Amino acid sequence: MEISIYKKEKKDDFKRVIELTRQERYKEAMTLFEEGEGTFHTHEALSCYALSIANHDFYLDAATKLCLVALRRDPKNPAIYLNLGKIFNLSNKKRTALRAFKKGMKKDIMERLHPEFIEAIASMGIRRTPVIPFLSRNNFLNRMLGRLISSLGRDVKPNFTKEKGGARISDLAHLKLF
Repeated sequence: MEISIYKKEKKDDFKRVIELTRQERYKEAMTLFEEGEGTFHTHEALSCYALSIANHDFYLDAATKLCLVALRRDPKNPAIYLNLGKIFNLSNKKRTALRAFKKGMKKDIMERLHPEFIEAIASMGIRRTPVIPFLSRNNFLNRMLGRLISSLGRDVKPNFTKEKGGARISDLAHLKLF
């Protein structure tokens, strides 16, 4: 009887670890992972461990490999794509991170993690298209018109609120992602 209670406590620990990782409390998540004696009950927990390694210890290569292993074993889980994208973003691989976020959003049928994906993409600092798209970004007209428009406060900012129905894919239309 004690063995089954012990196993249930371990599974509850991993659920708690996933929540701690989502709350970006990586040090606490790492201690719970280490107490788990190296066993992972879900592939999502493995990807959370990888994200904790990347954020807490900065072992980015090892974290990437672990998260890719979790992704190979469970390719339909959008949370793994979210964690992988965050690891790539920490590694300054923004294009790869953006691809991971896009794939994860496509896999997220229930739209459970859409606000987190949108927030992660917005935090990457992706530039908007130039005011005059056929001229280069460094062109004098693009720079001056961009400064003028932003000083007038006419920037269209997406609605990234966490309220019900606040975050939508259409909010990212000006970023030219889709």
